[in-house]
Amino acid sequence: NLVQKHWHREHNDPQGGVVFSEGDKQAIRMGLLETLRIATDLTRPQILQSLRVIAETDFPHKMTGFVHQLGLDLDPALQRPDRAMASLRAVRALCKVYEYKSLERRQAPVHAILTGTFPQLTSVLEIVLSGDPADEAGATVLKLGMKTLWSVVHQSVPHYLQNEHVFMRWMQVLYRVLEMPVPAALV
Repeated sequence: NLVQKHWHREHNDPQGGVVFSEGDKQAIRMGLLETLRIATDLTRPQILQSLRVIAETDFPHKMTGFVHQLGLDLDPALQRPDRAMASLRAVRALCKVYEYKSLERRQAPVHAILTGTFPQLTSVLEIVLSGDPADEAGATVLKLGMKTLWSVVHQSVPHYLQNEHVFMRWMQVLYRVLEMPVPAALV
């Protein structure tokens, strides 16, 4: 994958080889969500890995509107499951980038991700939990939501989630997920 091997390279890189211009990089960053939305099951992992590589280098300073777009696409009022699922996968990928970083390195980016997407994400998960427990797509959304939560809290609980109202809402979602039956097709 060219992005994985060459995204970090600058034009004055003495090794030569493939170098993305800043215009190309901006076009790629702007197309990530749409590409993720239309990706097949075979190509989605490569796109998510590319997103992680790009975010490692460029987030948040060169991806300023990215979290805002994720938050908009996660809005349950839009009733656009394809956009919501792509955004949920992107949120998970972003959180995973900072999962094992030091507190100093992860604090600002994770805070931006949390404040821009977690209110909508919680709403999406609550809607899924009120639906059919046998729904495989719903189970996938719940699994991604829980993995995303894990990525941001397993080292420490970020300040955003230390707010009592926010924390209790997430704990209610977590409790409901733990109590629900696993869809038979996923057992």
